Amino acid sequence: MDRSIVIFRMLCKGILSIILFMLLSNSYAQVISITDGNSNGGSPDGYEYGYESSGAVYRNIAQSFTAGGNWSLSSINLFMYEYSGDNTTVWVEIWSDNSGDPGSLITNGATNSVSLSGVSDFTWTSFTFSSEPSLTQSSVYWIVVRSSLDNDWYYCGFDNGDPIIGNMKQRETSGTWSNVDSNTSIDMLFELFESAGTPKALNTITYNQASTDDVAPGASNKEILRLDFDVTGSTGTLNLNSIEVASNNTSDTDIATNGVKLYRTSSTTFATDNLLGSAQSFSSGTVTFSSLAYDLPSGTSYIW
Repeated sequence: MDRSIVIFRMLCKGILSIILFMLLSNSYAQVISITDGNSNGGSPDGYEYGYESSGAVYRNIAQSFTAGGNWSLSSINLFMYEYSGDNTTVWVEIWSDNSGDPGSLITNGATNSVSLSGVSDFTWTSFTFSSEPSLTQSSVYWIVVRSSLDNDWYYCGFDNGDPIIGNMKQRETSGTWSNVDSNTSIDMLFELFESAGTPKALNTITYNQASTDDVAPGASNKEILRLDFDVTGSTGTLNLNSIEVASNNTSDTDIATNGVKLYRTSSTTFATDNLLGSAQSFSSGTVTFSSLAYDLPSGTSYIW
């Protein structure tokens, strides 16, 4: 969602003035889901049962997925109901991956427990995290369903077909995980939700005369100005789209062809490791660095 466009014009010492165009965009809410058209109820393609009881007898079911970003999960929805028992209590855990099987519970990976008492048909059941687990982009995780140790049974619905998100597995008392009915093309019906958190916002921009040293003919990569971007919040995106640089020189040829560059750093020490955009040449006293799509990080970052 595009939030606003912020335009700054900076009249700086020396030979340059700068205009910045910033497109602020933030998006949250649902991260990933397999709903099989059941957002408003209905029957799934199939279902699997699970239970836990005294004497270490159990049947767990699990579903894998790949994190599409660095996510902080707030809740999980599962399409399920109580099969048997009195006040069946269930909760969900997020586990790491171990060579294609559920590995172990991650930090803050267990949700609050939910009672399925009276839930006699498939419905979306929400499980929330008291402390949000952090997931790493491109890593595989598992949704593992757990229940109280009183021989209560539950059913979880699954989708049979495209798209294939991951793999649905089961394990019984032996503790060995296997594909559900030897089928590798089914996914548990689930919805993951990311925390809205605090959206990133631009607090201040400060410009600094990075150097007043003389620049000898033929020299390159000499810092002139430094822009300090102070960003609050941590979620969503805050994109810097373009920067326009205007020369106060009398001739464009005072600056070499492709002699105007932008660099970004995470400290006030100048470095040329991270070029932002491509090198430009002055034309009629201006250059524009466009289509930067640089997502400003939280905290203070620097553009030279």
